[in-house]
Amino acid sequence: MDSNAQLAVKEFLAGLENVIPDHQSALFDQPSGVLSITLPDSYSTCPSVNNHIELRWEQNWLSLLAPVNDSGPEKKVADLLLLLAASPLPVQVVIDRQERLWLVSQLPLINLRTSFLCRHFQWLTEKAASLQNRSHTTYG
Repeated sequence: MDSNAQLAVKEFLAGLENVIPDHQSALFDQPSGVLSITLPDSYSTCPSVNNHIELRWEQNWLSLLAPVNDSGPEKKVADLLLLLAASPLPVQVVIDRQERLWLVSQLPLINLRTSFLCRHFQWLTEKAASLQNRSHTTYG
């Protein structure tokens, strides 16, 4: 990750009250990595992201990942359809080996800006919150 991308990531993390100490900054010099980020209390309205997101980078891409709670295969299908609806940002839906649902937003590391990260983060948390609200609604 180049120095401009590192600066954008550090500014983004500082905005989430997650400051990376200077002695741990070498983490961003690695060609790939994963950072689990605990969200501040101000984001506690998004329990569907379990109060954390993941930041992953490798080669030329940075990914923001938000875990989404789901219940049962029929709900998973409904959520997938909702998530695949038109989005203003490039986003993917991923199911991992433990069958957990993740929202993934990818950004190119080249010319990365803090504002891009913030926009992607806001979209992910809003979408995750809307899914959480749907999971508490009963149909019948």
